[in-house]
Amino acid sequence: KTWLQDDGCALIEYEFNLENFGNVNLSDVTLVDNDLLTNLTAACQSASIKEITSDDFIANGDYADALATGNLILPTGNDLEVGDKGAVLLLVEACGCGNATISNTATASGTPPDGSDPVTDDSVSGSDPDGPTDDDEPSDDRPTLTPLSQNPVIGLAKRAANTWLQ
Repeated sequence: KTWLQDDGCALIEYEFNLENFGNVNLSDVTLVDNDLLTNLTAACQSASIKEITSDDFIANGDYADALATGNLILPTGNDLEVGDKGAVLLLVEACGCGNATISNTATASGTPPDGSDPVTDDSVSGSDPDGPTDDDEPSDDRPTLTPLSQNPVIGLAKRAANTWLQ
């Protein structure tokens, strides 16, 4: 969601949805987005993280200061069981963006129980990690586009409501 403010700034709420489509639980789940603020700062005069929350994962409160890793959730203690879903909400303020459109992709990963290489997936735009195919194969990768342009519109109508002749 994007809310354009009276001062020309925009509040943007990004919702990241993760889902375990596999047949084993995943541990040490990560959610990395290390170029969101870079993209916003390049297109706008300023950008800042206002809040990061999750009911399902341990959010990284230092995300704004940890852009080298870009992990929105802490790298340990976050698990995702088979068939489970989880969400992370990130509230960002961007000011002086003109008619910019921000393009952004995040990456999720998790480690299987046998300790083999983590499985990863790049984000698809929208709320469903499976994307538009709905095939339980999260192979769709498409950046999220956030238009920040203002669209000021004003309308006016005038008519003669009554006419009295004397």
